[in-house]
Amino acid sequence: MLHFCRHSPVSQLLEIHFCAAITQYLYQHPNSGVEDYLCNKLNELPEPAIEQYLLQFVYLAASRPGSALERTIIGLCAKSFVIAIKVLLAVWPCWPFTTS
Repeated sequence: MLHFCRHSPVSQLLEIHFCAAITQYLYQHPNSGVEDYLCNKLNELPEPAIEQYLLQFVYLAASRPGSALERTIIGLCAKSFVIAIKVLLAVWPCWPFTTS
């Protein structure tokens, strides 16, 4: 794998494209072994790269309860308050509120 400075434009571009590839592959191929591998790679990416595709990741995880992606998103929320708030805002309209 190529090693660039963490803040270089080339590094940021590669991370964003890698995030897009992860999203597309997880959507098209729900293989649990590959999903585990990609979720581990997702944990290695910086927050800004993940944030651009966070909504897609949340919707994919919602469509596959108990998946590695769901566990990864929960882990990302535990590490980052910003990601946790964005995930909350993404699922808020779908939340099963009860009215009394």
